[in-house]
Amino acid sequence: MYNSYREYSEPLLKAAAKLQDHLYIIGRRKATGKKVLDNPKYTAYLLGRFFCYVEVFKQLSPSMAFGKPRRDRIFSNILGRIQVILAMDNSELVQLYGGDNCSSNIENPFKIPSQEQASLGQLMLRERWLEYNFRGGSPHKTSSYAHSGVHFPEFTELLEENSEFSRWFGPLVEALNPDHVIGASDSQNLRLGLFQTALVDLVDFLDPAPMCTIIPAYRRRRLYTPPRMVHTKLPQTLANIYSEEADQRDGMLPQFHGVPNTVDVFVSGPTGVGSTFHTKVSNVIGDCPYSHRVLLALEEKQVSYNLITIDRKLRPSWYYNVHPEAKVPVISHDGILIEESSNIVDYLESKFPEKLLAQRNPKVATDPLPVIEAFRSRFTSFIEHEDEKPEFMESLVSLDSLLQRFITTERGPFFGGKKLSEEDVVVMPYLYHMEIAGKIVRVR
Repeated sequence: MYNSYREYSEPLLKAAAKLQDHLYIIGRRKATGKKVLDNPKYTAYLLGRFFCYVEVFKQLSPSMAFGKPRRDRIFSNILGRIQVILAMDNSELVQLYGGDNCSSNIENPFKIPSQEQASLGQLMLRERWLEYNFRGGSPHKTSSYAHSGVHFPEFTELLEENSEFSRWFGPLVEALNPDHVIGASDSQNLRLGLFQTALVDLVDFLDPAPMCTIIPAYRRRRLYTPPRMVHTKLPQTLANIYSEEADQRDGMLPQFHGVPNTVDVFVSGPTGVGSTFHTKVSNVIGDCPYSHRVLLALEEKQVSYNLITIDRKLRPSWYYNVHPEAKVPVISHDGILIEESSNIVDYLESKFPEKLLAQRNPKVATDPLPVIEAFRSRFTSFIEHEDEKPEFMESLVSLDSLLQRFITTERGPFFGGKKLSEEDVVVMPYLYHMEIAGKIVRVR
């Protein structure tokens, strides 16, 4: 499977590079007021060519699993982000990526539903036209012939003469009229800018700097930086993965050389707060209880980790390659990426069994998790709606009563007795948030 990945990653890289460069030129010309001398057929062809090689990878492995989980995850995330940027409704796009000055009335030709992207890509595959007699003849049929895309002259011929091809690509060509493409300086250009910069991310991943062995660095210009995104230096943990990707494709590196048993943890917080939770910045590590849950588990289990903070108000562009929606927390360890705090804690328990979190005494009949979940839900609702204070206070009293029973039974201050249990790791961030947010917001 990995050999197939190596074979087709270069055609995908070249298709993405050509498309992003083309979009950059169009966007910059419009932004500077210069006349756009562009052939919409060629723009549609480049889009179709890119979709074509994405479909090739989907055919090779629908789950996008090519033998290297962490690399496969980032690769899949970038492709998924591109698909979502093109398919997402305007209002959702602005909510996720835009700023206060961005309008949800985005009118441009680059809104393409996911199924349409797939259909356009499939129509561009040569295997779809094996029996078609092109006027210029067909190239020599190599082993990868069926998994390659049609060339531009063939694209033009199909557009003019094949009704099915014209039915799909005709409206796209019409929409791509240069007068319809909004310039890069316009706040409504969010979709075009996001699309182009995500393509550059794909190029950077498949052919990373500083080597840039296939696509030179000067051909990787970014058209537009969205209001809620910032371009910062790639963390070493991801730079290593990118280098591994390039070196393995070129047959230069047999395996990734990381730091054994060290977990890279991406959590919410201001940029550059420190390397661990012990750097006297726990009070500014962010307001995400899910991130706190993971950090508590790491500290309690005494697992070595690198702390990478993600500012959710100005998210680094590279982090969208780790998580398409830039959500936290996420950990990177032993070649894989894991999201969702509950999944992360379970993973840490299985991978680092030397110091397990305390197990709840099975003799205590009451399971605390439903009570904890009720408290969490009521607290979240109360912060947003003050009239829900009675329900929140009721859940807080229930939680306190339950904890008192555990303290009596377990002879310790936690649900796990004298040690933190998984239940403690779940509830403690919310108790901390209740203390801080309650003083500032509503709890008196």
